[in-house]
Amino acid sequence: MRFLLAILLAILCCARIELAYAGYQITQIAITQPGSITSFGRFSLNNAGQVAYDAGLPNGSESILRWTNGLTETVVREGDLSLGQPISVPTRPAINDSGSVAFSAVQFTGHQSGLQGIFRLDGTVLTRIDPLSGNGYFFSDSVYLANNGVATYDSPAPTYANVSVGDGQTTKIISSGIVPFFVRANDAGSVVFTGHQSSGDKTILIDGSTTTVIASASAYGGDAFGYLAGADINSQGTVVFIGQPNPGGGGATLYRYQNALVTPLLNLSATNYSGLDGLPGINDFGQILFFARLNNGLAGIFTGSDSVGDKVVQVGDILGGRTVTDVETFGAINNAGQVAFGASFSDGNSGVFLATPVPEPAGVVQALCAALTLVVCRACCPSLRFRSPRK
Repeated sequence: MRFLLAILLAILCCARIELAYAGYQITQIAITQPGSITSFGRFSLNNAGQVAYDAGLPNGSESILRWTNGLTETVVREGDLSLGQPISVPTRPAINDSGSVAFSAVQFTGHQSGLQGIFRLDGTVLTRIDPLSGNGYFFSDSVYLANNGVATYDSPAPTYANVSVGDGQTTKIISSGIVPFFVRANDAGSVVFTGHQSSGDKTILIDGSTTTVIASASAYGGDAFGYLAGADINSQGTVVFIGQPNPGGGGATLYRYQNALVTPLLNLSATNYSGLDGLPGINDFGQILFFARLNNGLAGIFTGSDSVGDKVVQVGDILGGRTVTDVETFGAINNAGQVAFGASFSDGNSGVFLATPVPEPAGVVQALCAALTLVVCRACCPSLRFRSPRK
């Protein structure tokens, strides 16, 4: 009888054990300040919750900083000689789970114009990833750094139409002939990007020696899409990308590529979104992140079809007493569901922020109830108590 009562208690209390989110706790990573930081560029988030970002300084130079649990440290600063040859215009940071940071920069090595390339900083050790870059200020638009130290990036030399990978010892061009933007990769070495050709845009997946065109777009018809934005890939090889369906037009929406099939993840007509854009994100648990415009003309960052329940931040929100006028994300969502984003404010300031999901109170109660049920079961039913293994 006592056993049945314990089971009944478990059913009543713990019929639903998954946790839902009540919203996000927003943490300010950095904000523009006179005499300190004047602007922000790209940012990157790892699974440990660290954020790397590039910032403009009052003297017109650039720096890359790393934020870890409330502490901010400089990764590299323009003109810094502590890394050997001086670095100029560091930008496009990417951070892996160990905290190493890759970035695009110009390194002065005796050439008057400098030698542009991709660099990786492990602690205090600076490694040049792309030793084949040419002279001049030609910057990669996007960089991804895997946990094994391999960087994937769009290469600016010898042409703008390359995607390359490198680890500091070897460099390999894995795609050419199409101008890439929004290059993303995973730790398995699979790479996804959207690129532009004269015939239109293509979203391309490179998995080892296999290259697959996931989606093609042409403004003149004949393709499934009229427009393609960014794409992302997780450790399982699932790809999400943003595209505008063709024919029919309308707003761009989110699609998933998995097991060689493309399926829409959002039906815009059933949502409050008028269209998506930019670079989406997907973590290893399939959680998604995207920038969208709403039917009322406002814009925001969201994680699902519900523009209220799945909102991270949107224009009009108040952060730290400031009114948000614009937001941006570069698909920065980690496996804990944390989201890094940038925001501009009505007072002219801008900042970088970290949103951490907060479980609903009901979810916390259910978790406590599960623990209480286990205690009751053990008290009522001695046979369920833990025993030492027999010797």
